[in-house]
Amino acid sequence: MKLFNIRYECNDARDDYSTLLNQRNVTDGVFPHWFTSDNGENFDDDNYNDEADFTSHKEYEVDQYTSIGKRGHQGIEWMVEIQKIVTSADWLDQCPDGPTHMDFTEIDPEELPPSWWDAAVQEKHQQVLAERNQALPAQSDKKVGKDPNQNDVKIVDRSYLEKNFKAESEAA
Repeated sequence: MKLFNIRYECNDARDDYSTLLNQRNVTDGVFPHWFTSDNGENFDDDNYNDEADFTSHKEYEVDQYTSIGKRGHQGIEWMVEIQKIVTSADWLDQCPDGPTHMDFTEIDPEELPPSWWDAAVQEKHQQVLAERNQALPAQSDKKVGKDPNQNDVKIVDRSYLEKNFKAESEAA
């Protein structure tokens, strides 16, 4: 717990440093304030072809970070498969009618007050409902039977609600 605040102190130091750079109005790119354009000219003349410093090791040339894994190979196989399908379907060929014409003229929207927009939306809503109702048949073919027990109230005792209740007659 005593080191809990280190992360936040580092963030504060980073923010302070960023503020300091912005106050100095650094415009030399990503280099720090001590690296000037005069220093950059010295690096152009250096010769970095010294083979002793840059020897390659075979065990580090290919590793888990530079080689493609199982999912990477699967993705490549999928891309190759899709490329074959698209090519065989002639989707990559030129259109025989030429390119389609696109109209890029600017549209000026109609500006209305909000109350008018509400009325316009309600009117369109009513038109859609009217069109939908025109497609419905006037009367349905189903016979709507009235339930004989509708609005019929009976006072019953507890035995009527139990599972072992036996009616007096089959019609009841």
